[in-house]
Amino acid sequence: MSRASRQADAEQELARARAGVIEATGPVVADLVQQVSGTLRFSQGRYNPCANDLGGPTAYSWSVRGRVDLADGAGVDPEAAVARAAELLAGHGFTIDADQTMAQRVVATRGPVRVMVECLSGAAALVFTGSDDTCFELGRERARAYAGADPDPLG
Repeated sequence: MSRASRQADAEQELARARAGVIEATGPVVADLVQQVSGTLRFSQGRYNPCANDLGGPTAYSWSVRGRVDLADGAGVDPEAAVARAAELLAGHGFTIDADQTMAQRVVATRGPVRVMVECLSGAAALVFTGSDDTCFELGRERARAYAGADPDPLG
């Protein structure tokens, strides 16, 4: 298999990883927004460099992050919302990582996807991330196309 063919395959795998993160994270976030009477303030995807050579990034992984604002006057405590997020994650087939989960944060995995939901300090809001940390080697030329943000993948 040629280098160009391997890089093209890696690019397709990166696209599948992105779709997998969205597919796994999106329903949890949508259910959380509904159950805590919240609002999805934003979501932003990001291609994260995970390997470099002297010329710059050569490989990427993908993640999404965002913020859920809790409804004013709904009486939803951010820690209670994190506990609800843990229940939702378990209900969506995620395994809760007990070593990293606490009152202000829940971390869970399902296959290669890792999701974290935590209280935003000083605000009635939660922040979340979803990621697949697999590193896909694209080569420097192809990698340039992935620099920067991937706007509103859950919006």
